[in-house]
Amino acid sequence: MRRLGGYELQRNLGGTDAAQVWQGAALASEQPALVFVLPAAYLLDARPDLSGQHPALLPLTHSGVAEVPSEGNEPGGRAAYLGSPLPHGAEPLSALSRAGLLALLEALATLHRAGAVHGDVRPELLWHSGAHVYLAGAGVPWQREREQEQPPGSAPDFAQDVRRLGQALAGLREEAGLPVGWLPALRSATSRQAAQELLDRWQSGD
Repeated sequence: MRRLGGYELQRNLGGTDAAQVWQGAALASEQPALVFVLPAAYLLDARPDLSGQHPALLPLTHSGVAEVPSEGNEPGGRAAYLGSPLPHGAEPLSALSRAGLLALLEALATLHRAGAVHGDVRPELLWHSGAHVYLAGAGVPWQREREQEQPPGSAPDFAQDVRRLGQALAGLREEAGLPVGWLPALRSATSRQAAQELLDRWQSGD
């Protein structure tokens, strides 16, 4: 059994060269969780405060640095981790409703208003429990070093998060009520203003 801090790491879901996403469980409570594993130095760049700003953003509740043992083809070593408990009965998102789409867009817009972006919206970070949808990984430092930071004085790229959301939602079963052309609209959001106008229009029922 592969462990890191207070978590059992069960399945690697992928990630970036800076942070890997593991499905696992808290050892003490056996509660399912997502665990983000990253180089120890990157823990200083994590933003746990971002994940509590919208109900659709899964919180980052535990963090630390620990030794992870090697196992099979997986190397060991010192690593940092960020733990994100999954809601009761949570499953990977497989179908999308209008309410779910709006909740995810509103969550990204909330990050933008807080002066941040998600940075790596991907399918393995999208979950649901009943009618509620969730996006994990807000506040995780997804980029290696600081090479991808915004230039001084620039605004976070909300549109890039929206385009990534469009890519992550492709292939889901569509439920009734989704806006016409919703997927191409997400993928073609080319500016922060265009992304915000898209959200405003869909919120109004157009």
